[in-house]
Amino acid sequence: MSFVVRNTFPYKNKYFSSGDSQEQETVDYIMHDYLDGRNTSVYSTGLSLDTVTQIKEALDSSDLFNAIVTIDEVTDTSTEETIVYRTITYTKL
Repeated sequence: MSFVVRNTFPYKNKYFSSGDSQEQETVDYIMHDYLDGRNTSVYSTGLSLDTVTQIKEALDSSDLFNAIVTIDEVTDTSTEETIVYRTITYTKL
């Protein structure tokens, strides 16, 4: 799977889909916040660890993105069913 790190987006509002995959939209959400001047941001997702790792690698290899990206797994045991989330965090350099 390949993700595009964009500085322009195919839709007017970052919360509206243009038919992109959930994974590509996650990359776009991160870039929207980054380009809007946020110094740090955390995204919680139900995507697989492999997928968030690929997103991290795409961001790390982009010349448009100058930040440290970390991924983590968070286990929520507050309900009957244990749920594992992955987080993607960036901090601008």
